[in-house]
Amino acid sequence: MQNKEPAVMCAYYFPEVLRTTKNWSELLQVFQSLAANPQSQVRIIIAAAFPLILKNLADKDVRIVVSIYKHFLRDVDEVKIKALKGLPLILQKIDRTKRMEFLDIVRRIQKFNLNWRIRNTVAKKLAKIAQNYNLSVWAEHLWEVGLGLAYDDFATVRTSVCGSLGFMFKSLWNIRSDWNSQLLQSISQLAQSQSYQDRITFLKFAKSLTESIDNFSEIKTLIQDLCTDTVVNVRICCSELVKEGLGKNTFWSTLASILNSDCDWDVVLT
Repeated sequence: MQNKEPAVMCAYYFPEVLRTTKNWSELLQVFQSLAANPQSQVRIIIAAAFPLILKNLADKDVRIVVSIYKHFLRDVDEVKIKALKGLPLILQKIDRTKRMEFLDIVRRIQKFNLNWRIRNTVAKKLAKIAQNYNLSVWAEHLWEVGLGLAYDDFATVRTSVCGSLGFMFKSLWNIRSDWNSQLLQSISQLAQSQSYQDRITFLKFAKSLTESIDNFSEIKTLIQDLCTDTVVNVRICCSELVKEGLGKNTFWSTLASILNSDCDWDVVLT
């Protein structure tokens, strides 16, 4: 650290100083100065430190930090990515009535942001973000965000969101009949898409349902249909999914027998 700029060093040590002294009133001006520093490296360090900073603040001091956090979400991409990683904790700290504006930010990122790394950050954090909203927000907004990411142009983003989609699917299932219909329709479209990449994404989503698959008969049918897909890459993904499920449920043993009769050795379970 000895060759670093003073502002970089100050940003690096700021969370620990705050944790040790717990004197926010004296450190506030320093924090504001670091957050507005023209060097992006300084702002990146501060953006990454938001969770640590928030943990050491009283509720009355959170408002100022959150207002600065919003500016970081409009900063350069490197700062924005670091800031987004702390969004679940930010949401925990603020009043429920203030959380909807962050939901709008998440939706805009999914729809309009051109940097796949930013979309991937949202995809990875979506389940933790969702836990700060009620289930109706999941059904009306966050499920659609997750689906949008499941159709992303980048495979990394599609893979990253599958766990969050599975988490929301299981949590929303059988609460309301219209939610069930919405979930099944959208997931079926993914599984029956003309794009083999979408069908693979569905199978990665299904991985989160391996232990509770008997609760989702429609999902079982979709998976079984894909075991004889015309695209070998899809059948290979089926094989990987079945390996994950074997021993957890007899359904997976049934699929294993189908896959073991495949003409491609990469599909056959060994």
